[in-house]
Amino acid sequence: MILPEAYLFDEERIGALRESGLLTRDADPSCDRWTRLAHELTGAPIALMTVVTDEGQLFKSHVGLPPELAAVGWLPLTHSVCRHVVAGRRRFVAGDTRDDLRLLGHPVVAEHGIAAYAGHPLTLGDGHVVGALSVLDVVPREWSPGALRLLEDLAAGLDAELGLRTARRRLLAARRDLERQQLHDPATGLANRDCFTRDLRAAVKGDGPPLLGVFGLDAFRAYNEALGHAAGDALLEELAGRLRDAVAPAGGLAYRIAGDEFGVLVHDDTAISA
Repeated sequence: MILPEAYLFDEERIGALRESGLLTRDADPSCDRWTRLAHELTGAPIALMTVVTDEGQLFKSHVGLPPELAAVGWLPLTHSVCRHVVAGRRRFVAGDTRDDLRLLGHPVVAEHGIAAYAGHPLTLGDGHVVGALSVLDVVPREWSPGALRLLEDLAAGLDAELGLRTARRRLLAARRDLERQQLHDPATGLANRDCFTRDLRAAVKGDGPPLLGVFGLDAFRAYNEALGHAAGDALLEELAGRLRDAVAPAGGLAYRIAGDEFGVLVHDDTAISA
């Protein structure tokens, strides 16, 4: 069992957070919509979507945030109230932060006058809590059961959207990996015969590199039989690396066409390194 504070630094949680794509300060219209809804439906003057890392709290989206906090866009863990949501993995509510022992002497309360807080965890599809959807006030406030239910429902909707984003990123990554596998030789990492055929057709049409080279390894079968397949594989890997490095300055690509046959397509043979 991971203790509440330790959960903030859990490696799996941090890994899921990095994969989520949330660790940017880029404008996110979708997150902004959820934050606006929290602001409008609960009547709270301040609404936040925050992401809590092992170092601090990122304001991913916000409405009504004090200008000095909005300008910074980030707070260290020592100044984060949302850390309590993530650490506990449950809703955190304070009707009057000045009298709440859990927030006694908290910098955000003392320095920025946040007097009331209600935050609900944001959970990815794999179960990791990465942040909070929160509403705040600068005066003490008794959060009604209806407002807290609304916050929970909005957080659930945002959870679903974040889960779909993660699934889409994974799908695109898997597709790119599959495409790469289909067009690359697994032993050497060079582009394979199918890729060579495709690029050669483009070159013939005038849409690709104009210079072509094809060659083979002499007596490679005998080399394999004499020294073993492991030595043969090592030789192919060495050759592939040198070939790739040689044509890279010319913007070229190297290919493994068959077992001991290789090819290159390049734009400028004068730029090929020796």
